Amino acid sequence: MSESKMNSPEAGDWLERLVRLNEELKAFEGVDPQAVGASSDFQRSCSTAAAAALGIARLRRQRQRLGFLPLPLWEYLGELGKAAGVDLGTIGLNVGSEPAAAGVSLRLARLCHQLGLSVREALLHLGLDLAERVGASPLPVMARQQPGTRRDDTLAAHEESLREALADCGAANEFLALENELRSVYGDRSDGR
Repeated sequence: MSESKMNSPEAGDWLERLVRLNEELKAFEGVDPQAVGASSDFQRSCSTAAAAALGIARLRRQRQRLGFLPLPLWEYLGELGKAAGVDLGTIGLNVGSEPAAAGVSLRLARLCHQLGLSVREALLHLGLDLAERVGASPLPVMARQQPGTRRDDTLAAHEESLREALADCGAANEFLALENELRSVYGDRSDGR
């Protein structure tokens, strides 16, 4: 299957059917994985990887349905997980214990990219985390994109508001460092993805 098909909204359905079919085939054929030389650690690793891939596919599909919501990243991921019925622990995240550290981890940036967030969207979510962490004055209520409003116009308005709030509390340089770090992980492509 091509990478573009793996990243499509239908990928979650395809992967879910494959996992279910695999379980049904094992039961039907009565194949004992131990008998064919698969260790229990290997089976557990495969099961964990499949659950993570399925979780990411479901989150990506839900993210495509919801679109951008101006929330701090951890809150956004939590809401996505609830809406998609995905325990974020299955994809290696423990939202309650993740550090609110400056910067972005490689793992987190890759997850944003896997979920289909553009650089700008990921930066806004991370910037809202930063604003919360440094005590920036409450940002104007960022309403969800209105019908007829171009996505880029909405993101630009959110970016401007966030940059102003962070500059007012002296965190503009930290935000710029965060942006540079995120862009380096994304490959700093000019199309914003």
